[in-house]
Amino acid sequence: MFHSLRSKICLGFELARWRYFPVGILPVILGAAIAWHEDSALIIWKLVLTVIGIFFAHLGANAANDCFDYLSGVDQFAYDNAPELKGSGVCGSDILTSGKLTIREGFAVVGVFFLIAFVIAIVLTITSGWLVFILAIAGFVLGLFYCAPPIAFGYIGYGLGELAILLTFGPLPVIGSYYIQTGHLSWNPVIASLPIGLYTVAIVFNQHFAHAEADKAGGKLTPVVVLGEKRMRRVSTLMLILIYVSIVIAVCFGIMPIYALITLTLAPIIIASSVRIGRTPASTAASLLFLFKIVKFNILTGILIILAFIV
Repeated sequence: MFHSLRSKICLGFELARWRYFPVGILPVILGAAIAWHEDSALIIWKLVLTVIGIFFAHLGANAANDCFDYLSGVDQFAYDNAPELKGSGVCGSDILTSGKLTIREGFAVVGVFFLIAFVIAIVLTITSGWLVFILAIAGFVLGLFYCAPPIAFGYIGYGLGELAILLTFGPLPVIGSYYIQTGHLSWNPVIASLPIGLYTVAIVFNQHFAHAEADKAGGKLTPVVVLGEKRMRRVSTLMLILIYVSIVIAVCFGIMPIYALITLTLAPIIIASSVRIGRTPASTAASLLFLFKIVKFNILTGILIILAFIV
């Protein structure tokens, strides 16, 4: 029985694609780094608790997205058209489509992860103020209803899904973490959050390329489905350029330390890769390789920005 329970727990984490956790916790660490840079404020136990809370909130949102994409048939369409997507974590986790967990068990995983995040949000609200709870609820709504009806931001188009991703991986966690440490608000963390928020949007953009046909078949109106691959490849490249331009602007206005300019060493590599893959229709394998490269550069850029605020 214990072995079976442990197996189910492991499958729950796989369902939530836990390996993408750096994308979720970097904004929290950035908010704390800005607080340290501006106010010399750093309460370690609050930072640790915030990281754990965001970790489980991210897992809950990922697991929920898997469940609702499974119900819409998007993931199965993708695996039927491109079997190489299985196990990549790009189009779901394949935990539900392979029958390793039932949809009921999948929703149970969602509930457990969100419950843990909710309890931590309550603790941080009691110790830091009601704004924490408001930000947590906003993040919960955007994360859950990215794929969940009746809203399903990611399905209805108009860029609403991408806007939800920008907010949940940019301003909301950075502002929340900053506020938990300092007890006040500032525009600086909002602006400083944009590069890693936009990078996360770029990750989602490039996930769409890998399974555009499946999204179309499942009624998921992503920008790639609506506007086409060629046009959105250009938008993806422009977004990567904008990320590094925003860092330069933030440094010029004194919002980021000058050390943040070290991130510009990464810009030519990732932008050149984006231009190269956008010249011709890319295979699924090429799209996956480029996607994983963007994930790595997102993490590297985030780490360098955080270090710029700490040193």
